[in-house]
Amino acid sequence: MKQICKDGELLYYLDEYLALCRVKTAEARESGRRGYEWFPNLAGFARMLEVSVDTLKKVNAHWPEQYGAMLAILEDEALNTEKSATILNTYLKEHLGFGEKREGDAVISAGRVKVVFEHDIAEDGK
Repeated sequence: MKQICKDGELLYYLDEYLALCRVKTAEARESGRRGYEWFPNLAGFARMLEVSVDTLKKVNAHWPEQYGAMLAILEDEALNTEKSATILNTYLKEHLGFGEKREGDAVISAGRVKVVFEHDIAEDGK
């Protein structure tokens, strides 16, 4: 990871991962297997790089610009996905550090932007 980031190639590898996801999704659709679309995510990218998610997150300490750009690209991919709102909600909660184990509504402030999750998917269907 250090050499990839030192050479400024993290986003190049991310582009490769996103291209792979698009190819795999197209193959699944062509074969009629709806629901097998590849959802680009941090864990999948770490897997492609053959590192842990924790190792990938450590990039932020030394190369915050590359790390921030990587997260922005993955967020954009998630927001433009055809996945259900429930899956997208879960992904964004986890991405922002508000997994299902957190009690109550999750609120995070980022400057003037305030993100609030009031929907608890664990309560769906009850």
